[in-house]
Amino acid sequence: MPEAPIISRGYLLIIKRILEVKERREVLRNKLERKTAARLEKVKEEMAKIARL
Repeated sequence: MPEAPIISRGYLLIIKRILEVKERREVLRNKLERKTAARLEKVKEEMAKIARL
């Protein structure tokens, strides 16, 4: 059975950083989606008010 390749510490740090950035981007994307949904809901409520006039 072949041995697993040895990955240098530098590469591991780069991989770790990439994963951290991906996670941060996902958190920001989710936050933006929540804000967008909240704004859309607010617009719907305003339009419903106008429609009742």
